Amino acid sequence: MLLNNCGVDMKLKAFLSVCVASVLCSSTVFGQQRGVMRDAQGEMPPFLFFEAVNLISTDTSTSRLDILYRIDQNFFVAVKNRESNSSPEFVSRGEVLVELFDSLGVSKARSIQKVDIGTERSDREPAGSKWYRGISSFDVPPGPYNVVFEIDDLESERRFIDENTHVRLKKFSTVSRETATPLFIDGKDGQTTSTTITPVGFGPHLLFGKKAALYVELPLGSTAVGEARVEYHISTFSLQNGSTTLVIAETLAALPTRPHVKLERAHGDGIEYTVSTNDSSQALGLIIPFPSEKLPLRKFDLAMSITVGGEKYNTTKTFHMVWPDMPFSLRDIDYAINALKYITTDEQRDSIRSGDIEQRRDNLEAFWKRKDTSPASVFNEVMVEYYKRVDHATKTFGTLREPDGFKSDRARIYILYGSPTRTERTLSSSAGYQEVWVYETLGKRFVFADQTKTGNYVLISTQTL
Repeated sequence: MLLNNCGVDMKLKAFLSVCVASVLCSSTVFGQQRGVMRDAQGEMPPFLFFEAVNLISTDTSTSRLDILYRIDQNFFVAVKNRESNSSPEFVSRGEVLVELFDSLGVSKARSIQKVDIGTERSDREPAGSKWYRGISSFDVPPGPYNVVFEIDDLESERRFIDENTHVRLKKFSTVSRETATPLFIDGKDGQTTSTTITPVGFGPHLLFGKKAALYVELPLGSTAVGEARVEYHISTFSLQNGSTTLVIAETLAALPTRPHVKLERAHGDGIEYTVSTNDSSQALGLIIPFPSEKLPLRKFDLAMSITVGGEKYNTTKTFHMVWPDMPFSLRDIDYAINALKYITTDEQRDSIRSGDIEQRRDNLEAFWKRKDTSPASVFNEVMVEYYKRVDHATKTFGTLREPDGFKSDRARIYILYGSPTRTERTLSSSAGYQEVWVYETLGKRFVFADQTKTGNYVLISTQTL
């Protein structure tokens, strides 16, 4: 049953009732956003996110590199646990190898981490629903490095290798005015002095519709102590017309800083960091609130200026908003527009699909924004629930003759009203196979019949209970 949230269901029902009335009276949205993929454009496959983060080392002769990764657990094959009388029943085993090579191709550091995932079931979870996360950390001399990242599944021959990540580790000093790599972390209201932080973990990117913050380290100078003033600009670039658009500009004052900080991985299997004090550390730590929940599914450039104690530091970061478990019907903009057929008129859909792909995406976002019950965030629960229903209908009600199940009569009722309270199947000598859907809260009963015996159930009767 898709309706697992009463609040969302009531909002959707209220919205759909208005849409249905409007239609009767008047007789990757996102353009292939599939996460981050390493293809010809240099993106990662959809089962993997990783980021190389340059932090300030406690040893002034070295620079710290943390590789943070997130792997879809479906990459690893689950097999029967060979250990008798043990739990869990199934296990997945693998290895994650990270190796650093200098500009001459000489290996300078290497890490191998074992993957051991236990589960009580062997079938695959939906893509993007469960992740294996980890961190590999190195302290090496400053300079350029090539990062080799490899994943191996020990129960099969499945392997993935990335050799295209290049980093230049900095020699931090107040003279250079360079910051460490800005790191996106899980956001909490009022979070500026937390002693534990959790990286978002979607590479250098952010999860669509979720709160986030930025953790930044600055080289600790003689005057760079005290509260920080932060100015940042977030802009997006249009591939269609080559223009840059400023999306958000903010100035934050009196943000607390922490001198002599060091990020240490928290104990256990988690990927949390503990923000501790280390007298030998020359890093100044800063947590910056960030308006991630207001950003749509786009690519963004962040330019940030940080002033502490009269010293000014500038840094930049390029990132995408990503949505790995986006409803499938939203991943193609034209399909997403067509799927509005039950709550819009032909004229409304023609208006939404006008223009190039960016304009169509903007039109569709604007359509749903007008129906949004929580406009403070770009994550529109009503829209998400609608397209989840479209996904379910497409998969469940398709036939050989009409593979797009969302076009069927059962799909129309399901998308508009959700799962029925109960269903009944009957066989009639006159009407053939029939399926009855009962909605007790609506006081309605819908009767469908497979009159052609092809699996295409047509609505033949609507009754009031």
